Amino acid sequence: MTGQQDDAQMTPHMNLSFTTLVEDMPALICRFSPDGTLTYVNKAYREFFSPNGEPMVGCNFFAFIPESEHEQVKSRYLSLNLKTRASHMNIA
Repeated sequence: MTGQQDDAQMTPHMNLSFTTLVEDMPALICRFSPDGTLTYVNKAYREFFSPNGEPMVGCNFFAFIPESEHEQVKSRYLSLNLKTRASHMNIA
């Protein structure tokens, strides 16, 4: 699939394969709406940011990030656009 294709165009099989791959990755992966509301988090993300199992989807992702990291994360968040759709950070 190209970066221009919409997730809605994925077949159910492709979507299941993608979800399985992302869930099994050790990388912290999330998806969020423009206002920062989490719409998807993978298992690694949930275990890192919510070890007590608190629900994360529907919450603003800044609620799970230490305040000292907010500006750095916000800068990355604001750099995302149709051309730059992903970003990564190393977390100490």
